[in-house]
Amino acid sequence: MSALDWPAFVLLLLVAVPLAIYGFCFISRSSLEKAISRLISGQQLSPDDPLLRAIEFQARRNELRAATELAELQDQMSRREQEMTDYHSELQDEALRLETLQAQLEDESRYQSVLRICTQSLARDYVAAVNEGKHDEATQFATHLTALLRAPYSVSEIGSFALLELIDEVLIRLAPIARHQHCEFLVVPLDAGLSNVEINAPRFQDILFHLLVHHLANPLPGKVGLEFSISENHVDLSFVIDSDSDVSFDPVISIELDEALTDNDAWYRNNCLQFPVRPHPGAFASDSGLRALVVADSELERRSITGRLSQLGLEATTDFNSGIVDVCVVADETSESFRALNPYLSESTYVLLLGNRTIHHDPLWIQVGDPVTQDALKVLIQDISNVRDETAHKQILAVDDSQANIQLLEMQLTELGHSVTVARSGTEALAQVEKNNFDLVFMDIQMPDMNGADATRQIRIFNQKLPIIGLTAHATALERDEYNAAGIDDVLIKPVRMENLKSIIHRTEKASARPPLPAAANNRLPIFDLDLSLANANQRIELAAELLDLLIAGLPEDQKGVNDVAGDYTALRKNVHKLHGAVRYCGVPRLNRAIEKLETALKQDDAHQVPLLLNLLNGEIAALIAWRRKNPDVLQSP
Repeated sequence: MSALDWPAFVLLLLVAVPLAIYGFCFISRSSLEKAISRLISGQQLSPDDPLLRAIEFQARRNELRAATELAELQDQMSRREQEMTDYHSELQDEALRLETLQAQLEDESRYQSVLRICTQSLARDYVAAVNEGKHDEATQFATHLTALLRAPYSVSEIGSFALLELIDEVLIRLAPIARHQHCEFLVVPLDAGLSNVEINAPRFQDILFHLLVHHLANPLPGKVGLEFSISENHVDLSFVIDSDSDVSFDPVISIELDEALTDNDAWYRNNCLQFPVRPHPGAFASDSGLRALVVADSELERRSITGRLSQLGLEATTDFNSGIVDVCVVADETSESFRALNPYLSESTYVLLLGNRTIHHDPLWIQVGDPVTQDALKVLIQDISNVRDETAHKQILAVDDSQANIQLLEMQLTELGHSVTVARSGTEALAQVEKNNFDLVFMDIQMPDMNGADATRQIRIFNQKLPIIGLTAHATALERDEYNAAGIDDVLIKPVRMENLKSIIHRTEKASARPPLPAAANNRLPIFDLDLSLANANQRIELAAELLDLLIAGLPEDQKGVNDVAGDYTALRKNVHKLHGAVRYCGVPRLNRAIEKLETALKQDDAHQVPLLLNLLNGEIAALIAWRRKNPDVLQSP
């Protein structure tokens, strides 16, 4: 084909192809119509008949088109269903948001109502204080009013504060509505001493205030405990419920409160508020020498009062068992518990009444403010301590077979202004009591020949009223009961400090009640404690050095005496107790603790523990001797 024929061929194709397609369709349609006519007329078609194939082709195409249209309809229905589901979910979310908003508005309304009641009550107290000329009280009420009226979370001040006092300030502001709702907040300090912390005080108080207000917004009467402990970088404040109460603590966390928690790196969950602090080196409570009995039916209230008193340096107990107490703190003076023990209280015992509404004319029965605050307790305890220090001059008999012990006790009692007579055995003590008129006897319990308990039994035959105080390096609860049965009024654990002597001497004035003295615990002890050593020696460094030198010099012989009788528990108990008496005066707490454990195991005849604790004792003796070699000048005078 020549090149000139190509355009004509292309033109022919362009015309012929459409005509062919049209013709095919026309023929197919025409053939289809003919096939249908033949079928209607009853004629048979062969399987290979072009007309039958045309019918099958058209049927498949119609089926395909119908399937495609059905799929499109199903897809449209699926999209519509998803749209309806999304719309329904949005409606539910909106309803929940509206419900939450309504609850927040109701909670805010209750919050404002609580705030208004507190403000009105404090304002009345402020006006009354001003009219009565009580300027200090008026100033305190004005401070609390200012805190209530200012915008929350608007003040920020980081400084050193006593955490317990910060919590008390919040409780004072909430006291009016708490009384109205019959709800009581009880602070339970879990730390042993007075803990000052670096803290953003206004923010902490605002957050705590809002948590408590949201709780008070619902009328849920009962006691709620605020337990707090301090770690290296935060305070944990847990809200606990009294076991006798059906109340629950479940405050509403508003948006404002949640933002305040976040802004101050604090959080609240599982009924616990955690707030950042930095422990500040502050003064820990010194031993006041006072002993307190706590009387309360509520376990939570007992823990709260005991914790507060311990932070003020008191030895607090909730177990009344024929002992001498300086202070009795009573939650309800009408309770059967207090009525039962009241006749046995000493006439010199101060009774602190919490939340009572009855006026008592006994000068030693004192009403404590409601709510109880640490500042108020601190003032009362200080006044009681000052009165105790004014104890009258006494004639005292001091009994001990140890020269060092009797010398130190005589010096302490003399410095307190008392006249002291010394006896070095039970037999000599008995003779002294028969021919002299003493006001008080300090009786060493472990003495050869006639021990302190036997000497006391002999004295009680002819003198029932003379106060006798037992002295020992260690005493179990059972032993205390035995000493009490022998006629010993109370027991002091050696070494006896000045504060303990002051307190026991004051308590023996017209005393008839003697609660037990709980043992203190300390888990982290040094080999040598300089402050303890000086305290035992009445701050006389020469005497402290002499006592330590005597102990170190006699340790090898004492250790040999203990190990030589390791199989004879009776002799071992005697030798260990002798060593215990010497050790208690020298400021060596680790060795002292090892001896205490061994002595307890021996008294319980614990054959499994005794060998182990004897090894521990030998190790502590070796450690003390090695320490002394490395520190020969620790108690030299400057």
